[in-house]
Amino acid sequence: MSFNNIIGQEIPKKILISALKSQRIANAYLFYGPNGVGKTLTAKTFAQALNCEESKYDSCDICTTCRDIDNQRNPDFEIIIPNEKGNIGIDQIRAIKERSSYRSCWLKYRVTVIREADKLGIEASNAFLKILEEPPPHTIFILTASKKHILLPTIVSRCQEIRFRKLKSQEIEGFINSIAKAKAFGYKSAESIVPEGGTEVLKLCSRLANGSIVRALDLLKPEENKLRTKVFNFLNSSSLERMRKVRGLELFDGINILLFIQSLYMDLLYKDSGVLRAVKNTDFNFKESYSTEEILKAIILCEEVSHALKQNVHKKFALYYLSKELP
Repeated sequence: MSFNNIIGQEIPKKILISALKSQRIANAYLFYGPNGVGKTLTAKTFAQALNCEESKYDSCDICTTCRDIDNQRNPDFEIIIPNEKGNIGIDQIRAIKERSSYRSCWLKYRVTVIREADKLGIEASNAFLKILEEPPPHTIFILTASKKHILLPTIVSRCQEIRFRKLKSQEIEGFINSIAKAKAFGYKSAESIVPEGGTEVLKLCSRLANGSIVRALDLLKPEENKLRTKVFNFLNSSSLERMRKVRGLELFDGINILLFIQSLYMDLLYKDSGVLRAVKNTDFNFKESYSTEEILKAIILCEEVSHALKQNVHKKFALYYLSKELP
């Protein structure tokens, strides 16, 4: 994909294109920012541009090299993802080190993308740091992370940092409406992802996505819209009724449930503050009114439960707790 087709992220694109033009390519880059805003897509485009057979400063998306990188068919381009335990382990780093010791056979620059690099374990981090201290020639490492502060400072210091921002809802909406760009995400046509509700539902999902294209695409799925309605009905009920409705929510992802709950309470806070333009769930209205203190308590409670779920607290217990404690 050409840099021109990457939505938003003008500053990251400008930095990378400038590096290509000046031929001042760093050994390692850190792309950090929210999830679902184009970090991996930009990394892949940069790898294509570094090795493109037709274009000097961009990806032509047509030559064999660009197509092979796009489809991850070139042995000199790889994307490392967390293992089944949710971490990037020492064995994965050892494999990177071994491959990096060989000269690139197909590309001018061998490129290794480490997605969710903030999930590097201590042992893996130290092993990767040793690679960065003596980087192999013509090998570029691109780390992507949503939580830069979790990475070892010594790793961060050896990378050129490039920050990615949340996307505007209009940018997300425009992306989904574009057939060419929808195809880049694996969709056959834009029509296949525009919901039955049409433009209004698309605008709503773009607002709810919190700056993430990936989240917006998820929200357009019928089951996500069904969950949002269930969450609202759950919150808009008495404590006793909520207890009965827990079973209907158990089938869904706990983190997504909390994201919707937080979104609805944030809307109440915006309304309470008079910032109506920031309200996202414009199609829902609570039958009860809450004080600012109650709203803030609910938002903080959601943060605490979200953390508990990530620590493997059972979703059912978390939902029963929310049934009782939420205003």
